[in-house]
Amino acid sequence: MTYGLQLFNSVGTKTFDSVTAKGGYVVDILTAGISARTISFTAFDSNRTALAIIVSGLALTEATPGHDGSGHPTITIPAYYGAGYPPGVYMVFIL
Repeated sequence: MTYGLQLFNSVGTKTFDSVTAKGGYVVDILTAGISARTISFTAFDSNRTALAIIVSGLALTEATPGHDGSGHPTITIPAYYGAGYPPGVYMVFIL
């Protein structure tokens, strides 16, 4: 049995495994707001990627990784789904 944290992309490819990783950081816990927002992690360079997993609430759209104009990793958190549903809470990793 494998222990630790494993992240997979939307097609099922493993993108991170904490058991074998040489690096990786949990950097933030973010809650969805009324509109989508993009957060830039300026402490990291273009060699890193931000990924997020939803840990609570509801979201119909995935958090989207990217890079800003200076090459820093970014994550776009989708808008809050709506009344009657808890907002998505995301754990953000820098890999």
